[in-house]
Amino acid sequence: MSIKVDLKAKKLGGIDITLKREKHPSVTVSIPFDLKMKRTMDGEIIVLDHPEIDISVLPKQMKIVVFPKEYLDTESYGYADDLFRFLHKKRVIKTETIKAGSVYGSLEASIRETVTDDADPLQLTILAIAQYIKKEREFFDYTSEVKKEMEKRLFEPSPQESTELGEVPHATAKGSIVPGMVRRYGQGYYYIYEGKKRG
Repeated sequence: MSIKVDLKAKKLGGIDITLKREKHPSVTVSIPFDLKMKRTMDGEIIVLDHPEIDISVLPKQMKIVVFPKEYLDTESYGYADDLFRFLHKKRVIKTETIKAGSVYGSLEASIRETVTDDADPLQLTILAIAQYIKKEREFFDYTSEVKKEMEKRLFEPSPQESTELGEVPHATAKGSIVPGMVRRYGQGYYYIYEGKKRG
């Protein structure tokens, strides 16, 4: 018996999965989040949704390791710290185990063990990471839109924010900078004229 599976992404995040079978009514299951994940050959799960950090879940060691993306900057540590604060509030990780990883710029922490058999710690960890990504996605989407708008204003300015070549007449002195007026180091606002007059 063949089964047809339809996947449909929601506008606000999440996926609807519909199973269609012959001679049976279709079944639709709604998943409240979607993540870009991949699994390595040794079982490590890597979440790639965050634009600044990669989040690795290691099932064998019961750890979460956060790596900066290919380019290193000063912001990646802040995002990793923010993720671990979020996971601490959800009580997913052992806060006392947070430490620097073996790779420069990485942080790691141990995942808590469950005392009941009906809760899988790895599934709860991935669910908490998905909630964090959903919260962060709103901020990064907004930041991306602001960046696009700024680039548009820079490369395609409106008529009110631009002038054609030659529209503003040329002059020797423009604005507040006077040619020949020098401010020497250590003299504050004391200016020295070097034999040039304001044009």
